[in-house]
Amino acid sequence: MQVLRYTPIVNVYLEHEHMIITVASYKGGVGKTTTAVHLAAYLQQKAPTLLVDGDPNRSATGWSKHGELPFKVIDERQAQPNALHPQDGAHHHG
Repeated sequence: MQVLRYTPIVNVYLEHEHMIITVASYKGGVGKTTTAVHLAAYLQQKAPTLLVDGDPNRSATGWSKHGELPFKVIDERQAQPNALHPQDGAHHHG
């Protein structure tokens, strides 16, 4: 499972069998949400993927409400430890 943590630089951390990728920048309008969503869509083809939306605008969360993303998106303010395991009964949008 990959966990893509989207906060407003791309960092990749491998922890146990999980991959955590952070897409971040202080500057607005540089494609953070677009990059995070495309990365998550690609990674979903490899393993269950979760995008944790930490951007104040919550754009990825809003996009996910249209039901067309192949992976789960959660708002970081509502993130719970069990939400970080989408293969354990979590439902994907789409």
